[in-house]
Amino acid sequence: MVPGHYSGAFSVAATTNQDLKAWYSNYDTWIDIAAPGGETNAVIERGVLSCLTGSSYGFYQGTSMACPHVSGVAALIISLAPGQLYPQDIKDILTSTADDIDALNPDYNGMLGSGRMNAYEALLATQGYINPFYRLLRRTFQRKPRTRIR
Repeated sequence: MVPGHYSGAFSVAATTNQDLKAWYSNYDTWIDIAAPGGETNAVIERGVLSCLTGSSYGFYQGTSMACPHVSGVAALIISLAPGQLYPQDIKDILTSTADDIDALNPDYNGMLGSGRMNAYEALLATQGYINPFYRLLRRTFQRKPRTRIR
């Protein structure tokens, strides 16, 4: 059993730059969300750019690359609404704003959490916790798809 399976943990799966489950990633119904973890097998530059010793950078892959993406967005959410959110609120924001990637991963349907994390949508959703009228305004003024007039 891996630590992400334990009650109270927020479990993260890793995806490639094409939103496919990375070959090394965990998957199952207990995963909460997916995030970019990179995949350097064929092309090194498809990894996640990371800091190295000696003031340099390199591309890596792993759930150890995916989890910091989620932690970083959680930190941005907290910084946008300091002292106003409970841990469950942060989890709800992250999971409810993720992009659905099940269609791209039919063999892992429902096993990559709520989808690939979407930082932009998570921060927009956080606005609703700060200003309760924001959710209503966002729905009212949401951009509608254009239809061509003939």
